[in-house]
Amino acid sequence: MSPISSTADARTGIAGRAAAVLLLLGALAYTAWVLELVSTTGLDPVRAYVSELAAADQPLGGLFRATDLVAGLLVLAGALTALATARRRPWTVAGLCALALFGAATVLDSRLPLSCAPPATRCAPPGRPPDWSRPPTPRTPSAARSPCSARSPRWSC
Repeated sequence: MSPISSTADARTGIAGRAAAVLLLLGALAYTAWVLELVSTTGLDPVRAYVSELAAADQPLGGLFRATDLVAGLLVLAGALTALATARRRPWTVAGLCALALFGAATVLDSRLPLSCAPPATRCAPPGRPPDWSRPPTPRTPSAARSPCSARSPRWSC
């Protein structure tokens, strides 16, 4: 084996381990919603969506938005690092691109939170009760990005 080849292999191995560590830390940060079990959020853990924890009107919303931002940045960095060093197999590239897209979407989602956590009368325009009977329409950037926005009228806040 030539010295150039072994140096390149060593760099690839280090980059692969770095990508794995970044992805693992990103996954750990993404599970921060479990903190809801030991903190007072005011939301029903059985009925509320995880995205409601990061709503702008929630007392710990800043914490959950920050953990989403960190998770997204770590996953994005890990995916891009792995993409730069991985073999160019079609499914490997597709999977790493999907991870990178997930990381970027999570970063975006952390910067554009729900305005409020439904169901709450404060989600309705002043003087009107919330209308949960209409088909859901995403009215916030976060609701539009959420795959659950088309499944539940509770997202139309």
